[in-house]
Amino acid sequence: MNVKKEVYRDPKYLDPTYGSGCFRRHIRISAVVSGEVRGALEDDCHAFEVCLRHDGHQVTDVQARWLRYPTTTCPGSLEVVTSMVGCPLSDDLLVIKRYTSAATQCTHLHDMMCLLVVHAYLSLSGDETVTEYQVAVSDPDPQTQQQRLILKVNQDVVFDWLIRDWRLVTPQAFAGLPIMKGFMGWVTKRLPEQLVHAFILQMGYFVSTSRRLNFPLMVGMQVQDAGHPINACYASLPERAVDSFKVDHKRNFKDCPEQLLRFVDF
Repeated sequence: MNVKKEVYRDPKYLDPTYGSGCFRRHIRISAVVSGEVRGALEDDCHAFEVCLRHDGHQVTDVQARWLRYPTTTCPGSLEVVTSMVGCPLSDDLLVIKRYTSAATQCTHLHDMMCLLVVHAYLSLSGDETVTEYQVAVSDPDPQTQQQRLILKVNQDVVFDWLIRDWRLVTPQAFAGLPIMKGFMGWVTKRLPEQLVHAFILQMGYFVSTSRRLNFPLMVGMQVQDAGHPINACYASLPERAVDSFKVDHKRNFKDCPEQLLRFVDF
């Protein structure tokens, strides 16, 4: 992927508060209505809702709406969310993710749709109602450079890990294993029953890296100049990247997690 890394090295574009904060992402999924699963996500950079309908066997309709997004072309990604129509319901997240290409869609909408398909499948046996996932990723400690990654599911702590340089420090049994490339492979082998939870934590960590940047200074920059990987998602495809510019979307929920998902009515 072609991407200009200079923005990550230029002190002008680094957030002066980085190192003393925390990234938060909350996801709520409701499967209380027969044939329908609704999901909402909010973090520092994004806020959106998705409604997925199914017939008990496969996805029949998908609708979504953006509230906050990082680039001027992100809203256009709503035109391609229907690519999940026809996807069979399953509890195998990795199979669902391969049904369509995430690179042609908004990565985060695609991830949410995959989670909704899993929840739709689980709801068939009456196992699901409303589930809330809460991710918190601390900035690197100035002394140790370690970061704390926490995932709560319905307020219960599922993961509480430390990482440094993109690799796990704790739990000791997983020390040295990667948190990004290769992550889903080792999770599939060692924590298969928690694959969905691990996936949610990983994607939260991926977006948390954006905390390094001082976004107000980047408003109006083309995505490739703002350090965004080209060919990574709907807004960064070559035919669209030239018209994709950063917008003022950033929020900070470090000290006010209760404000996340306040737009949700389920």
